[in-house]
Amino acid sequence: MDICMAGNEHALLRELEADARGLGFEYVACGMRIPVPASRPRIVLLNNYPVAWQQRYRDRAYLLRDPTVQHGRYSIRPLVWTDSLFERTRDLWEDARGHGIRYGWSQSTFDPRGIGCMVSVARSHEELGPTELVAKDALLRALANRTYLRLCEAFVPPRWQLCRELFTPRQLQVLSLTADGKSCLDIGEILCCSESNARYHVKGLLNMLSVPNKPAAVARAWLLGAFA
Repeated sequence: MDICMAGNEHALLRELEADARGLGFEYVACGMRIPVPASRPRIVLLNNYPVAWQQRYRDRAYLLRDPTVQHGRYSIRPLVWTDSLFERTRDLWEDARGHGIRYGWSQSTFDPRGIGCMVSVARSHEELGPTELVAKDALLRALANRTYLRLCEAFVPPRWQLCRELFTPRQLQVLSLTADGKSCLDIGEILCCSESNARYHVKGLLNMLSVPNKPAAVARAWLLGAFA
């Protein structure tokens, strides 16, 4: 896992702070998980929490145990921070509250490539009530979607932003057959071409996707939506 911690001076964070204030929150944090390479996915983190809390969070490796992060990796259901949510991580919860992070709300979004993004807004006073949650639910979802797009622009390399339309019909055929475990000889027979021609197409895909072998090509093509 490759974690990128961006500083408070980041222009994107300034925009997010303004959005959070508009929703009635002092603090905002966002994270994006980019699942490429699969062996070491990249994690991008941005927040305007107090510097002391940011340092504490890193030093105690809270990211690995944070229940808001664990929820956000698998669900797009809005999450309100409660005592019960942190029942198994009381040290984290008490630590956060001691730094003024007392009331929070998180929302995630995902795309077909497996890229996930979560936004959390938090404040030091005034518990979130049912009326506020209902009134601001759509706004929080919209913030999560906007943040996802901003983070993609800033941190997702162009070669990972390919889409299905950039593959030719023949490339898609070769990818599909490769994903089914077919050899170049098999692919040539199925597509009525020579084995060398099939190898040529496979080599072209490896170069296009910047990967060393066919399994890696299939994995990256799947993340890019080639099999959608």
